Amino acid sequence: MGVVPNFWIYLFIMGVTGINMPLFNTPATVLLQEKVDEDFLGRVFGVMGMISSIMMPLGMLIFGPLADIVKIEWLLIGTGVLLFIQGFFLVGNKPLVEAGRQIPEPEL
Repeated sequence: MGVVPNFWIYLFIMGVTGINMPLFNTPATVLLQEKVDEDFLGRVFGVMGMISSIMMPLGMLIFGPLADIVKIEWLLIGTGVLLFIQGFFLVGNKPLVEAGRQIPEPEL
């Protein structure tokens, strides 16, 4: 929204993003289910839920007062750029990429 001047274009982009979110969340959930021991799986998902829940109030606590100082468009552009950069770090993370590789099935 920081770059797109028309609100309807922004809504379209956010709709496409929302439709595509399961393409990212599902593999992440499956990866956790495959790599975490079953005895700890509930705890891991519980912690993930707690981290997800705390982000909204934490974001409001940080970006609410900051929006009084900096234009919201600049905040959206800045956080978008940071997310873009974070994506490169995740793609370049060899242990994460190796954990996501499919294990070849043995031939019968």
